[in-house]
Amino acid sequence: PGPCSLLPNQICTQTPTSTFPPPYFDMAAMSGTEGVSKIKPAIVFDIDGVYKAGSFFFDDGLKALTMANDGGASVCFVTNGGGGDSEEAYMKKTTSKIVKAAVEAAKASGLEQLIEETDAAHDPLAWLTGDRMILSYTPMDDDQSMKDQRILLIGDPKEKVKAMAVQYGWTNAVHVSDYCEANPLVDPFGAARAGDPSKEIVVEPTSGYGFGRKGSLSTTGVDVDGDNAAAAAPSSPVAAPPSKFSQRPRSGSNATEEQPFDTVVVMTDPHDWFEALQAAVDVVCAANPNSEGVLEFDLGRCIPIHFSNPDIFWKAEHPQPRFGQGAFRIAFEGLFRARLSMMKVPPSLVDSVLRECIVQWGKPSQLTRSCCERRLSINGTVPPSMWMVGDNPGSDMAIAAMGGKRWRGVLVRTGVYEDSDVTCGAEAVVNRVSDAVAYILGVEEREQAEREAEGC
Repeated sequence: PGPCSLLPNQICTQTPTSTFPPPYFDMAAMSGTEGVSKIKPAIVFDIDGVYKAGSFFFDDGLKALTMANDGGASVCFVTNGGGGDSEEAYMKKTTSKIVKAAVEAAKASGLEQLIEETDAAHDPLAWLTGDRMILSYTPMDDDQSMKDQRILLIGDPKEKVKAMAVQYGWTNAVHVSDYCEANPLVDPFGAARAGDPSKEIVVEPTSGYGFGRKGSLSTTGVDVDGDNAAAAAPSSPVAAPPSKFSQRPRSGSNATEEQPFDTVVVMTDPHDWFEALQAAVDVVCAANPNSEGVLEFDLGRCIPIHFSNPDIFWKAEHPQPRFGQGAFRIAFEGLFRARLSMMKVPPSLVDSVLRECIVQWGKPSQLTRSCCERRLSINGTVPPSMWMVGDNPGSDMAIAAMGGKRWRGVLVRTGVYEDSDVTCGAEAVVNRVSDAVAYILGVEEREQAEREAEGC
């Protein structure tokens, strides 16, 4: 199939109801089908919209995973979420809720004899370990160049995100809230949000701030007209406290400037968009954005900004779609353009800078698809048959479509996908995740038989 034109922002606002196939706990089906043991496909599962909707987990998740395992399939999860958790923690959290949903369905159906097989003393999904969980930011761990870089780290919960940076070996990462705390003029509303009654309004800018100052743009022949410069600053400007980050003296000045950042990483959705957007635009524009009299936009500098999740919308508990990290990226691009437009930077040059600096991870990027293939490889060999099971044509099926003949996709109706949507090349559309696994194993069994017949 060719590239899919559907953006990953089509969200089904329908909450799962009893209109789905009734819950069942069919142990015969869970034990696999005779002859399927020869089948060795690899199945990549999305989570949201496939195994759950919001905090509600569907009752057939355990059945689907047991069928896949008994059928000899290699399995991993890939999600554009993560919330700052480690892969191991997210896997345990997910599988425990999948098992719980199955147990509750069995109780509701009166199948008491099956409960002991899925109680706390026996974890039927213990074979699923953290290396089989790919979160939106997991593939970044494979980028060795980021290990020693000075990183402006964006995302919340703050402590979880900082812990993941340590786990990935990012020894010089600074969280955006720590950066703004050390440079309080970056976010003029920060003190007010923190409850300081003296900061209920924005302080007047110092001489280093304001629109239209000269020398804002480097080496382009484009300069901002100083005739429209802001009014003179107060005679006693507010001074920022010394930064706690490493500094070096500025030539010919008693002032200091921070060690420049090498990259910006948006690991998860930030809770405070204003602060994160302001800091990100500042840092991408200039090496030392908090120092007076320095370049506001330096063409000789182009640092990457990494976004872990391209989803513009996502399905939460609210009846309407909620903004995701893809929306944060749109906001960043819009504000970056506005900032450079204010400095009269040609639009074509702004487009070029954005193309150069933005790095997109997550489904359906090639970076994330390659990570799936590495995780499912056996002795360095990628499985010849890879299946993507998801609910979103624009991300799940797109990742399969970009993978070539080795990849195929199956859509489920428990999330984003609606029957009026384009399928982006999905081979089948089924009701639930257990139906998807049954379909895949059936296709693999049939194709195995055809191969064996051709070999006779």
